[in-house]
Amino acid sequence: MMPLVPTRHPLDGTNALDADAVRTWFQDHLDRVVHLEGQPTPSLHLFFDGHREELDLVAALAQDPGVDPAATYAAQAARLEVRCAVLVAILERDDGERAALAVSVEHLGGEPSSWWATWRGFTMSSDGIGTFTSGWEGMAGDGPIPAPFDALVVRAPGARAAALLPGRMPEPDLRAAFIELEPDARLPTTALEMTEFAAASTMPTVEREGLDHARIFRLRGRSCELWEVRGGELPSSIDDLVRYVCQMGEPAEAVALVVATVFEEDGEPLKAVRIRAEQGDGLAERIFTFRVPPGADRHVASKTHWREGSRDAQRGWLGVDPLVSWELYVKTPFGAPGGPAEG
Repeated sequence: MMPLVPTRHPLDGTNALDADAVRTWFQDHLDRVVHLEGQPTPSLHLFFDGHREELDLVAALAQDPGVDPAATYAAQAARLEVRCAVLVAILERDDGERAALAVSVEHLGGEPSSWWATWRGFTMSSDGIGTFTSGWEGMAGDGPIPAPFDALVVRAPGARAAALLPGRMPEPDLRAAFIELEPDARLPTTALEMTEFAAASTMPTVEREGLDHARIFRLRGRSCELWEVRGGELPSSIDDLVRYVCQMGEPAEAVALVVATVFEEDGEPLKAVRIRAEQGDGLAERIFTFRVPPGADRHVASKTHWREGSRDAQRGWLGVDPLVSWELYVKTPFGAPGGPAEG
């Protein structure tokens, strides 16, 4: 039996002892995951004092097929140092519809004392876009958890739980390019212009090849850095990485984040690219949607949506400390190694 290693993440302010707060966090989390990935990945989430650990159960079963997810959940949820344990799964409903599910059992003295479950129906299109078919529903109660949830979190006789090592922060693969802009190049003066700056560099490639990696544009004077986030999980949120990039060396004057997303246009969820930027006291967002025209076999740009507002000085990017301390080994886009970047 090979021990499995969960990934470790900061709590982002969530109170692990507040069941309502945890439930809301998972509803928001699953909303994002289903929209972007089409469906949730079955996973085990363990909340400790100050951090959260996540085990991908699909990957765990691939590594050790004899592991039982329910037995693993029951063993981990009963640990004294685990403040809250939540299982994410896909629930097959009696009407044939699938639902994204989060379920949790609280233990007292090693025995189940209360439980809650929340779920929301969804479908996945041929494009891999998830669309919800219902609002969030839920149940809660005291004592042992009832069917059908018990099969997911109660250990069956003889079932083998996975052995878990302490969680480890993921190590993202970052590539960086450092560019000095021409003396006559026009620099953005507002957050909205910063979205245009990032779009001019990104969208021609996106329209030809799509967007496989998130990109961060960091601007200070005429020095521009382009960071590409490749593969794997981040130890914290993408927002936290942007905060880190903003504060490397001399603080950034402007920053933009480019990510693939899903955007509802005229009542239809579409593949999209979102560019969000901050500069000065401003915040701006520009969204490019993509459709497959009749008779075509590839997505093409559909519409552009944009908005402006004020930067959040507490939860934004510029001048906001990241939640985790980063130490990254950065590579150029061509694979030549660079030096370590510490934060």
